[in-house]
Amino acid sequence: MTAPTGERVLVDAGRTGIRIARLDGERVVPLAEGPGLPMLAEDGGPHAAARAVASLLPTRGSIDTIAAGLTGLMELPHRREAVATELRAATGAQRTLLTSDVVTSHLGALGGRPGVVAAVGTGTVVLGLGASGEVAKVDGWGYLVGDGGSGFDVGRRGLAAALAAHDGRRPTELHAAAEARFGGVADLPGWLYAQPEPVHIVASFARQVAEVARDGDGVALEIWDGAAAAVTTAVVAALQRAVLTGPDRRVSFAGSLGRLDLLQDRVRARLARLAEPPDIVASAADALAGAGLLLDADLRRRLGPIVHVSP
Repeated sequence: MTAPTGERVLVDAGRTGIRIARLDGERVVPLAEGPGLPMLAEDGGPHAAARAVASLLPTRGSIDTIAAGLTGLMELPHRREAVATELRAATGAQRTLLTSDVVTSHLGALGGRPGVVAAVGTGTVVLGLGASGEVAKVDGWGYLVGDGGSGFDVGRRGLAAALAAHDGRRPTELHAAAEARFGGVADLPGWLYAQPEPVHIVASFARQVAEVARDGDGVALEIWDGAAAAVTTAVVAALQRAVLTGPDRRVSFAGSLGRLDLLQDRVRARLARLAEPPDIVASAADALAGAGLLLDADLRRRLGPIVHVSP
């Protein structure tokens, strides 16, 4: 495949996976998918991240612009220029438009309109964008100190419950689910701590927690109730901090867990009990389409410093 002159490449890069597309007129054309983005905060993180993106491009070709949402970029403003420089060097792109993947998720979901988007996948980050330029990022602090209600949070609680059942502390079908997935749970902690990417393994157990909850297990259902409480609290904080009122008081969901009924239905029910319930709206599009909206100069001006343009 040969890239046409002036190609505009879109990137959605999270911890779980990277997706690459090109913009053909207004149509998003998928190109490739690959493993998750390396941690930008690590030594050599910008270089590793750029190489991870470049490795998925079908050809180096003649790329005019790369518009990308990269996980962790909002928390690391001092690394934005380094990421941009490395990305241009690795891909040959003339220009980069970079922001966080939660921003591109927001743009895709709400099409650039004010509101809140709860992006819940391996991690959790909630973003509110106000009509007057207010930016409210809530959570997204990583699995060690944040990410309430995330896949990692649900998976960790599910595995902890399985180990508690093994000890005889509280019975749950999560014990059988963990044994079916990993083998004897008594050996699980030692094996897990030795893995190079334990976060993804733990987060992936959220799928089993969902299956057990759908079968009516009380412990698993409590885990989803707790996840919904955490996400709802984050959404309410974002609504308040972004000063969202009237028709701008809208909420949408993104991410593999954000779209899951076990979580979303519980969050919706909690939000409906607020004195001023927000309007829950379906996502218009995904984060790749949101990255495409970064090409709109007027929208970039509205977003201000949360989009890094280079050169």
